[in-house]
Amino acid sequence: MPSKSTKAQASTLGASKTATREESPVPEANASKVAIDTNTLQAFRGIVKEVIKEENDSLREEIIRAVPPINTTLEEYGGKLRDHDQG
Repeated sequence: MPSKSTKAQASTLGASKTATREESPVPEANASKVAIDTNTLQAFRGIVKEVIKEENDSLREEIIRAVPPINTTLEEYGGKLRDHDQG
């Protein structure tokens, strides 16, 4: 059974769909809505790009910090393996 919040979201979603379908009888008003939607979309894209770039930089830093300990461990075990093979 859907919760009250799910029903509220569905009714809000339905209302927003009908609101976006309605067109103003004045063409300039429609052009203005499109411009606002375009500007909003461009702003959203800019924010998303910035967030992705920050996350990418953060992950790159984590990887760079993680590599030296791995290399050290590999060198240690590589040395032990060579000693064992020669031993």
